[in-house]
Amino acid sequence: MSVEDRLRHGLERNAISFVPEGERRLTAVRARQRRRRGLQASAVAAVATVTAFLGLGVLTGGDPDVRPASPAENRTASSTAPVLTGEYTRRLRDAGDRTGRWVLGFGAEGTLDVTAPPGYRGVVSGALFTTDQGLRTNLFDQDLCSGRGLGTYTWGRSGTVLELVVVDDTCAARVGLLSGGSWKQVDPRGQP
Repeated sequence: MSVEDRLRHGLERNAISFVPEGERRLTAVRARQRRRRGLQASAVAAVATVTAFLGLGVLTGGDPDVRPASPAENRTASSTAPVLTGEYTRRLRDAGDRTGRWVLGFGAEGTLDVTAPPGYRGVVSGALFTTDQGLRTNLFDQDLCSGRGLGTYTWGRSGTVLELVVVDDTCAARVGLLSGGSWKQVDPRGQP
């Protein structure tokens, strides 16, 4: 091999292994940015986890046996908003004409079908609800809660038990019915 060929090959090898100073610095800056983004993503995930655990206590009213429904339980395949459907029952005691068995039927379209005990003479038809910001309802809006606006509650399910916790409601009758105790899911065959 001639001297000229040896020089050419040697220079090519040196050129391949040479990294300019600017290129080395740029590589170091990019590596630091990747590490920073990874730390930021970890911090966001940690905050979200802590928020979820703290929210669990708020949503369940601090009751360790009740948990909010999981996303799989609360969401439909086509919707990202939590849904609450099905029939739930509870018995009121010492509540005057409201004493007895109540049934709440949460329809997927936002209708709230209410079955009151035989002694209750108030209006329960036309009730609606939404779960976009907790559970909001106009139940008793035509009589007991007239002029009081919507009631807002958080809700959580544990198996067949539904818990409603008042957030903002100025109607004592609605608060007493909805958040005064646990609601048991009604079996499709009509049994609680």
